[in-house]
Amino acid sequence: MSGPAQAPTELQIASKIAYAISPTASIGFESYNGVGRLEHPSAFDHNDQTIYAVIDTSLGDWDLNIGAGYGYGDPEDHFILKAVVGVPIG
Repeated sequence: MSGPAQAPTELQIASKIAYAISPTASIGFESYNGVGRLEHPSAFDHNDQTIYAVIDTSLGDWDLNIGAGYGYGDPEDHFILKAVVGVPIG
């Protein structure tokens, strides 16, 4: 009996540049660039690519990263909103 099919492992390169506007907040850009499957990387334009304008801030011990982005490459998502909440544990 065989188990469920597994998705191939994919690679992605992420980068970020930010400027601190206060001790607890920064603005910047994030880029996420798909490279393709681990066993067969492909050209950037054949994978998902996204760039975001982001704001990072601290709310007490919590961290918040929000952004608006644009996807290009293949497949493309034209407009993306994201929010990442960092919750302290312990």
